[in-house]
Amino acid sequence: DTASDYYALQPLPKGWKPVKRGVYYNADLENNSLKIKTDSALGSGKQVFVYFSGKEKDILGGIVIRFGKTLDYRLWVCSTLYKVFPTTPSTATKKVWKITLDRTAGVRLIVFCNGEKVLNAPISAKTCDWPQWNRWTKKIGKIQFRPSIDTASDYYELEPLPKAIPY
Repeated sequence: DTASDYYALQPLPKGWKPVKRGVYYNADLENNSLKIKTDSALGSGKQVFVYFSGKEKDILGGIVIRFGKTLDYRLWVCSTLYKVFPTTPSTATKKVWKITLDRTAGVRLIVFCNGEKVLNAPISAKTCDWPQWNRWTKKIGKIQFRPSIDTASDYYELEPLPKAIPY
């Protein structure tokens, strides 16, 4: 088992926590961005799959990022189909994804990959095909990395939002 040796020898990056799938983490996405480190190659078939929940662990939304022939995504409780990112994410194997919920004008999910904005998606009745899309309008206070489905997320951290979100 060389993976155990690798992780035992590497210092944990400051502020980053190892992902434990199936655990509900407190994560105030109203005031923090969620950052996720991945080390998955394009075409590996791995995926990030994180639920956004309220206090009662009710699923309010989420995001899936697939490492297929291309990097594509799906907004859980919004879209039933996968879409290619409007801006192609970095081709580097090691990636830091920064996911920000923006409520300054409606609801939007903004995603950065290695510092570059790759998605700025409005979430509304016009843009979602799930009838329950308005769950996204509720306060998100927990996250969960899906057990056995999330195979790409290695570490996560919460980063406090600045007073004004830079676009």
